Order: sequence, then structure tokens, then C-alpha cells
Amino acid sequence: MPPVNTGRLHTANRLETLRNCLGAQGIPPEVVELLLAATRSNSFAAYQSAWSAWRDSCHRGDNDPLSVGVVETLKFLSDSSKEGNSYSSINVFRSMLSSTLSLAPSGLSEVGKHPFVVKLLKEMYNARTPLPKYTHTWDPAEVLNFFETTATKEMSTLSLARLTTLLRCGELASIRADSIRFSQLEVSFILGKPRKTTTQHSGPSKRISVASWQRNEIICLVACIKAYIAKTADLCTAGNSEFLFIGSTRPHNPASSSSLGRWIKELREAGVDTAIFFCPFDKIGRRI
Repeated sequence: MPPVNTGRLHTANRLETLRNCLGAQGIPPEVVELLLAATRSNSFAAYQSAWSAWRDSCHRGDNDPLSVGVVETLKFLSDSSKEGNSYSSINVFRSMLSSTLSLAPSGLSEVGKHPFVVKLLKEMYNARTPLPKYTHTWDPAEVLNFFETTATKEMSTLSLARLTTLLRCGELASIRADSIRFSQLEVSFILGKPRKTTTQHSGPSKRISVASWQRNEIICLVACIKAYIAKTADLCTAGNSEFLFIGSTRPHNPASSSSLGRWIKELREAGVDTAIFFCPFDKIGRRI
């Protein structure tokens, strides 16, 4: 295959740039889409911002964003730190560069693992060690006491699911309704997409189980999910029955991650300072 002019491949859109790079290497379009689908959408969003910063930096130095050396990479990361970017942001830049340049016909392979890059990031971490987001946390007992004395089982379902499973909004939104299994001692279910923090890359999705709390059904997730399913049974249609949580307004579509993220009213009512802990339940809590 003749050398490829990478100057014709890169655009302001990183996803389009990756398509161009893979296509230039003779990879069929349908295979390109499968390769790109292996990366999750939230990673694409974070990498797009990093790609824009990298592309602007290369243009200022009259460099090709897809065919630079380690020196340019080190300078970009160093300049990003001097501009006040956090260590976590710079680490995203490194990950973006590693995944992007490795796909370019003449790009660096795994630049993020280059010894100089690894050492630079290590020194940045030591110089500006990230601080924890919070120095204290909220008391889950306050929320449970609120549910116990005020809420109904249908109202508590979403918040209890977050408390007992530590799943994110998008993960809760993907709970498959047809996977839910009840027993006297627990409820179990399967997510419709891989967990963000999981290391599983093959095989069937793992089943998530939560034990019942028979001392008080109001704060028992098993009882709450049963009540929620019964409450929403008449609202289920062929278009929204795939997942557990559905919207509270017509046409009652499957609840999205952003929808669950807006449902935080109960937390304020329960005494959680949402001005400080804006996402203590990953933005979950509204009665549903």
C-alpha cells in the first residue's frame, strides 16, 4: 500500500478522523463501524474535547496531528499542565492520543505507554496530586429514615436501587425488565449494557443480586421493585417494556440516563445538601 497523506485524513471531528484513518488502510466500512462501536459514547465525548485541544496545538506548531513524534506529544501534555488542566484531564489527553494515533497509518503506536510519557505523567501526579472531591459525605441513614416515615414503596424504588447497587444513572436505566427474577430472599437482574467500571469483556452479562430487607418493606428493594412493576403495568407497551424504568409522562418512553439524573427531589426533602453533594445518588432520587 502506498504512503498515505495524513493531512487529508484529519478533521475537527475525531470520529470522522478515525473513520478516515481506518478506511485509508483498506478496512471495509462495515468493519470500521464495528471497531468504532467498541468504544463507549461517553469516551467519544471526552476524547472529542481532547482531540480539539490537540489539533489546535498542532496547527499552532504547523504539525500534522496524525503524524507527530514523542517530543510534540510531551510538549502538548506539559503545556496542558501549565495551562491549569488537572491531572485527570491530562490523563484523558494521553488516552486520546494513544487510541487515536495508533490508528493513523503513520502514527505512533501506544504513545501513552512511551517511557517518557509515563514518567512525565508520574511527575505531574506527584507535583499536583488530585484532591478528593469531598472532605465529608452525607448520611445514608437520613435518606432511609425519610423513606421509612414518609415515602411509599413506589416512591423509594429508584433511590434504593442506587443505594443498594451503586449503579450509575445509565446503568440503572438499562435494567432489563425481562431479566428481573424474584425469590423470597432477593431480587436479581441483568443490565442491557456493560458497566462502565467492569473488567468483563466477554461472556454473558453478570446477574446483579440484592438481598431483601424483611424488617421493613418500605426500604426493601425487593418489595419496592415489585410495587413499581405493579404500579406501571398498565403503562407498559411494546415500545417501553424492554427496561424497568419508564418515564412518568406520556408517552412513557424508557427512562433515559438524563431523565433519572433530574429526579433528585427526594434527596433535598430527606435533608441531603444537594448544593454540596450535587450528585450523591448519581443524580437520582425523584419519586417515580
